[in-house]
Amino acid sequence: MQAEVDKFKVQVQIVNDYYHAVEEKLIPEAPVVSTAEIAFPEGEEPPVVEQLPENSDSTKLESYSYPRLDRLLALAIKQQVVTDTTQVHAAADAKKGGAKGKDAKKGAPAAVEE
Repeated sequence: MQAEVDKFKVQVQIVNDYYHAVEEKLIPEAPVVSTAEIAFPEGEEPPVVEQLPENSDSTKLESYSYPRLDRLLALAIKQQVVTDTTQVHAAADAKKGGAKGKDAKKGAPAAVEE
């Protein structure tokens, strides 16, 4: 799962660079490669690896559930967020004090979630 999240983040950067090139815009500097670790938050105890409910047939695979895998999948999906680059660039332009400074601040998000 960790490798898939890392590949996703690289692919997003490639797609952003491609569309900047198609629109003949200057391709922004590549961000520092940061790996988003899929790990349980501090203080959170990892769930059990597998569970078999009582009175279930232990020979059938459908009887088992895997709460740790489900939690890791949820954490991995949480890491796969694509930020809207148009809003990020508009906020950066507003900070520079360009001609459209006040208009860009209205459309910029207050805080970008990770």
